[in-house]
Amino acid sequence: MNDRQLYDFLLRQKNPDVSRRYFFKWLTKAGVGGMSALTLANMAFPGCAQSNLPEVGLIKPPAGNDELLIGVVGAFTGIGAFVGRITERGIDTAVRRINATGGVGGRKVNWLKGDAGTDTALARQKFTEFAQDPRVAGIIFATPLGINESRQDIKRGNVPTISTFADLFSSGRLFPEDPDAPRSIFQFAIPGSWTIDIIARYTREDRGYSKIGILYLALLAGDFEKTVRGAAAKYGLDVVATEVFQLNATELGPQLQRLRSSNCEALWIYGLPNDTANIVKGLAGLGASYIDTPTAKDPSSWHPHLMGDPAGLGERQWAVLAGEDAKVGTASAYHLGGLLYLPEFKLAGWMQEYLGISGTGGEDGPADSYYTLVKAVEDAGTATDRDKVVNAIETGGERSFSGLGFNFTAQRHLARSQDDQVMVTFERNTPEKTDPPYQLGKEWSQGLAGVPFNPTHLVRPNLEANKRRYPEIVATILKDGYGTQCTKEPDGTLSKRCKVH
Repeated sequence: MNDRQLYDFLLRQKNPDVSRRYFFKWLTKAGVGGMSALTLANMAFPGCAQSNLPEVGLIKPPAGNDELLIGVVGAFTGIGAFVGRITERGIDTAVRRINATGGVGGRKVNWLKGDAGTDTALARQKFTEFAQDPRVAGIIFATPLGINESRQDIKRGNVPTISTFADLFSSGRLFPEDPDAPRSIFQFAIPGSWTIDIIARYTREDRGYSKIGILYLALLAGDFEKTVRGAAAKYGLDVVATEVFQLNATELGPQLQRLRSSNCEALWIYGLPNDTANIVKGLAGLGASYIDTPTAKDPSSWHPHLMGDPAGLGERQWAVLAGEDAKVGTASAYHLGGLLYLPEFKLAGWMQEYLGISGTGGEDGPADSYYTLVKAVEDAGTATDRDKVVNAIETGGERSFSGLGFNFTAQRHLARSQDDQVMVTFERNTPEKTDPPYQLGKEWSQGLAGVPFNPTHLVRPNLEANKRRYPEIVATILKDGYGTQCTKEPDGTLSKRCKVH
């Protein structure tokens, strides 16, 4: 089967696991860099356990002439359709919520869907069509495909554009870090470089490890490994072994044997859920499954602590595939706004109210992106003067829609800050027996009730930074006991004495 035949076959697939499995491959063929590909995969955070959602009622009817329109370029069909479903749920919820509360300036809002599949040229074409449509007030790129190729068009037309899932910041292509970049682009995606940094800090400062091994998809080479090594050096970590694997590799024995000889204390994994499952099964076969931090540091045995990106360790699918070999204590990273179960965050309730469904996580990005554009139009008092709309985004101050507050300024076109980041950890609905013990978070008696296992918020590592940025939300987390808080001292503070996380 040649590439064209394989592509045609994949376009006909209904199984989202098939789509995810090949998605990285086609991103690479389309010329998407490793960090951007990783960022896109990272968005599917497993804040909710449900994975198979109904698709009825999500496609919007043709927009009326009096509606305020936003164009959305995304992957709504083909092998990246799981991305499109997340996008649809987020934006449809935002549209219905905004319209239910009066619209914008008396006008109803709606959106136009630009389906690019995994075709970069088609993504740029859809952008051009929206940019030339006088009814469209702004454009959302809900895919990394085409945004780089459209940069000059965006700049020339000063088109208000939101990059929801593409990471321009990590590669230095976002204004004002790049003064030649289009001023009208704003980014919601958490930079992949930040994710790597917080994992490195947790590895060293919280767990006290000094030696790490890296096992990652070969297509992430280049900027990715450079970023990893830079973060390791920053925190005094020694990268004692580096191994790569190809997409869909099922036999990782040679790589694991070489990693074993390095005796790394923490093993950083970067790939997809099926890759993580294969690695976890391989470690179990070697009798090297993770136990706890003291054992991981023991030079007489090899039981590394598993860490890595949300795409491979955040999504619960890896644990489904790994079965009983999936061990509690893995560590990944996301951002505070992805914790949809928190009572201050409204999006989960809105999805139930307006769409009758639960999300899988990631819907906050498209919803907040949409709100940013229509709110800027309202503040600017115009949908056609693009410079005024861009100014309104930069000067709108702190905004809040789906849950977590965010803001842009003329000197910062990135919605999130490093203080927004949280660690997430794999957990079961019955905690491991440890000394000292730990308790499950409140979410296990609410949104995760009845779920056998799921990643959840590991509260401790970035707690002080989260407090600085969102003191009221953190107060709720601590007071009501959300997330895996681990060891509490007599004075109520959280300590590092937990041996598992």
